[in-house]
Amino acid sequence: MGKLRVLSGLEVCRIPEQNGFVAVRQRGSHRIMQKQVEATTITVPVPLHRSLRRGTLASIVRRSELARSLFRNGITLIHVNVRFADLYGHLDPGVPSGAYNEL
Repeated sequence: MGKLRVLSGLEVCRIPEQNGFVAVRQRGSHRIMQKQVEATTITVPVPLHRSLRRGTLASIVRRSELARSLFRNGITLIHVNVRFADLYGHLDPGVPSGAYNEL
């Protein structure tokens, strides 16, 4: 078993969300995630801190009953910077480049 990475609370929340958990409530800096499994409910509190300590993350892994490898590998966040015109294909060479900014 490898070491868990240091992840932020938001990064940790995305992993259970991708595996069937739903954020049911939040109070302060703690988000409560739940998943219905057969006749029971799995409840996992996730602190929304900048970085979670490894022991806290290990507790979340145990409570969520998800594979440890999901948290070890983490998720890759991709930042995309795209103009509105690029998104919708409105790149007419006959139109000045600043004309689409007025949409």
